[in-house]
Amino acid sequence: MDPLKCLAAFCALAVTATASVAAPTDACAILTPAEVSAILGVPVGPGEPMMPTVRTVCTFNETGSASRWVNAQIIITDAKTFARNKTPVEHVIKAPEPGIGDEAYWSEYQQMVPQLYVRKGSAYFMISARTGSPGSAAAGKNDTEGEKAATRKLAAAILKKL
Repeated sequence: MDPLKCLAAFCALAVTATASVAAPTDACAILTPAEVSAILGVPVGPGEPMMPTVRTVCTFNETGSASRWVNAQIIITDAKTFARNKTPVEHVIKAPEPGIGDEAYWSEYQQMVPQLYVRKGSAYFMISARTGSPGSAAAGKNDTEGEKAATRKLAAAILKKL
């Protein structure tokens, strides 16, 4: 086969594979409550959009608990936001997370829940999981590693669907 035709076929295949990853539009429809519950280890209710007309931000909250301390949040974002949030900012730790999607990085601010920003093809999202107890954050005892582990699992579940 002609090497140029072979190269052209390879490039066309690569473009098709990359283009097939479409960005989702409804953050609450990406994962089911059962999927989120299995990862967080507690029952969660249906995803709740930030506002009925804004479906790019969704939170799955623990059910059966008055504090609603365990939850997961998914935010559909875009290339511009993904790039901007990588920019170093005082008091915010930014660190790459290899092996997740095409590119991923953490954004951590003091005692806040770590946020994982992920890109796969043209799809961009932020995911975070809160797994601690109400008093742990106030006492400076966040379960950061547990939160990161749950967040990685949630990201993997989302990536399987893209």
